[in-house]
Amino acid sequence: MKKCLLIAVGATLLVGSSVGAALLSYEPFSYGTPTNLFGGGANGGTGFGGGWNAGFGSQGYLNEVRSGTLSAPSALTSIGNHATLSAQEGLELYSGSGAINYLARAMNVNGAFASYSDGSNIGADGTTLWGSFLYTGSNDAGANPLQITLNTTSAHVLNYHLPAGGAGSLAVFKLSFGAGGADTASFYINPVSFDPNTAVPTATLTGTFGFSGIEFDIATRSGVQFNGADIDEIRFGDTAVDVATVVVAPEPGSAMLLMGLGGLALRRRR
Repeated sequence: MKKCLLIAVGATLLVGSSVGAALLSYEPFSYGTPTNLFGGGANGGTGFGGGWNAGFGSQGYLNEVRSGTLSAPSALTSIGNHATLSAQEGLELYSGSGAINYLARAMNVNGAFASYSDGSNIGADGTTLWGSFLYTGSNDAGANPLQITLNTTSAHVLNYHLPAGGAGSLAVFKLSFGAGGADTASFYINPVSFDPNTAVPTATLTGTFGFSGIEFDIATRSGVQFNGADIDEIRFGDTAVDVATVVVAPEPGSAMLLMGLGGLALRRRR
C-alpha cells in the first residue's frame, strides 16, 4: 500500500507582478520620444479616464516622455519609456504653498475602479487599494518637494513628499478607506523582502483621501536653479502582489503555504 506524506517546509516565495495581471490601471509611458505631456498629449496605458496634463506652460518647465525605462527592482517588469518633470528657478517661485509644476491624470472611476467608487470618487468605505511607481528625484529638505497627490477636491486630498531617490526608487502605497472619511495611506519606500502583512511603513498618513485623479508635483523656489524628477511604471491594483514584488517567508516547519502559482509538496512514498 502506498502512503503519501505531505511534509511542511519553510519556503520563501518571491512573487513579481506581471504587466496587466489584475491591474486596475497601468502606465508604462509607452509613447514615442520625445512626447510633450502639456495639454493632454499622452493618453495611453489602461484604467484612466483621460490623458496626461501638465501645469504652468512651457517656460521654465518641462514635462515630456524620454527614451528608456527606470530600473525596476527585483521581479517587477519595466517596459516602454519614462516621463521627465523639471522646473527652473526664477520663473515660478515656490515658497511652501506657491507655484508647483505638475503632471496629472484622471482615473476611470466607472471602469476598473467601479468597485472602489462611492458614487463619484474612488474611496468606497471598507475597500483597500494598492499602488506603486518608480521615481528618481531630489527633495531639498521639503522646500522643493517631489510629491504624489491624489486629489478630488480640497476636502479630499492626499499629499506625500517623496524621499530623495536614485534611479529606480520604488514607492509602494496602500490606501485603506474607512467609514466617514477615516482613511489611511501607508507608504513603503524601496521595500526589501516586502511582506504586506508585516512590513513597517516608511510613512503613514490619515485623512479623507477619496480621489479621481493622480498627480506628481515638483516645485522650484528662489536659490535653486533646477529641480527635476523622473516617473515610470505607475500601477494600481487590488492587492500588493499586483503592484510590487512580494516576499512571504513562513517559519521553518510551519503549515504549508498554498500559493496561487501552485503549492509545493514533498512526497515520501513507502
